[in-house]
Amino acid sequence: MANLSAAYNSSITNQRAQTAFVVAAGQTFYEGGLVQLNDAGKIIPADATSAKKIVGQFVRLSPDGLTAEVREGDITLANALDTDACTQANVGAAVYASDDHTVSKNQSDGGSPPNNRPKAGLLVGFTAAGNPIVRCTLETT
Repeated sequence: MANLSAAYNSSITNQRAQTAFVVAAGQTFYEGGLVQLNDAGKIIPADATSAKKIVGQFVRLSPDGLTAEVREGDITLANALDTDACTQANVGAAVYASDDHTVSKNQSDGGSPPNNRPKAGLLVGFTAAGNPIVRCTLETT
């Protein structure tokens, strides 16, 4: 999977919090993408190659570009493909970020060596179009 290259049209319900986080230098963020903490505690776009803590959905950068607003809640995301796809049977279980806007039911990507994907949150349901709705909060990741 590939990270976003433009804003992601994603909805959020049951919004729980909107928090400011310090931004890691040299990163590009797109509205609607998931973000995670790096080893220094600064946010970067979520990816499947580092099992870091996902903190929510990117909203916008501050005017000075040093911090970003991140929101928690039930976020509509894209579903992984094939054997990684989330199904109704996975509702209530943890799901994992395949990139900054896609979730998978599997923590490992099965590669050699395998990537341990970061936990995106809990699968709470699906939209009418079949997109996963993920409860992404600091408590669920």
